[in-house]
Amino acid sequence: MDKTLAIVTIVAALAAVVEGKGVCNDLHRDCANWAKKGHCTGKNKEYMLSHCPISCGTCQFECADKDDSCPSWAKLGECEKNKASMLSLCPTSCGICAPVCKDVSPDCKIWHSTDIRFDQCTTNPEFMLRNCPVTCSTCTSTCKDMHADCPGWTASGECNSNAAHMYMTCPHSCDACKSNQRHECHDFNATQCDIWAKAAECHNNPEVVIPMCPSSCGVCTTVCIDRDESCHQWAISGECDKESARPFMLKTCPSSCGVCHELEKIGATKDEL
Repeated sequence: MDKTLAIVTIVAALAAVVEGKGVCNDLHRDCANWAKKGHCTGKNKEYMLSHCPISCGTCQFECADKDDSCPSWAKLGECEKNKASMLSLCPTSCGICAPVCKDVSPDCKIWHSTDIRFDQCTTNPEFMLRNCPVTCSTCTSTCKDMHADCPGWTASGECNSNAAHMYMTCPHSCDACKSNQRHECHDFNATQCDIWAKAAECHNNPEVVIPMCPSSCGVCTTVCIDRDESCHQWAISGECDKESARPFMLKTCPSSCGVCHELEKIGATKDEL
């Protein structure tokens, strides 16, 4: 990739921020190659549609639910029953689109308290988890690609041949968060990572430093996603609507319970870059 392509990449990332849409990424770095081999329409179609949504064209890089009924349909199991149409129409509610999070109110940090007795995130979850998703940890910091062409570049070996640019622009495809099982963004050692970042090691030695220090290197994006693989089944079973389970479900399964869909609607889907 030349300098022109690098500029295009930055502009595209900023466009996603301005428009306030979610981000759709493939779940496997080999998706582009699998797609070229025809797996999107072959016997592995069901797997490919949900695990390689960008390479298979299931959703656009900048994504959002297209119908207000998406959360309700998802809770009825439609994401599995009608996978092809639902993943395209309701990518957020079906879990392949991750809205980028931002607190709606400037008072969120005031309402939040380390003392659970006075913490509005705990005592008033219905309001807080939707309006203060970052402060209340509804959202998750993870590695997300910032360009639609990341899968193709990765398949062409750019993570190795152009590591400095790729690990910053395509941290998900280049496995920058691979050290964490849930692909969450955490520095292995905050003090050491800060030293390396200030010494420009994120740029000079990206393949080693960025996976160890994704937060300090600035490749993390805070998005609204489920935190447990069982969330979708719990939602179908009605757990999102049970009073006793609702506080846990809204925080652990925001996508399956419709919180991520609501964040899109109320404008809390802008990047914090």
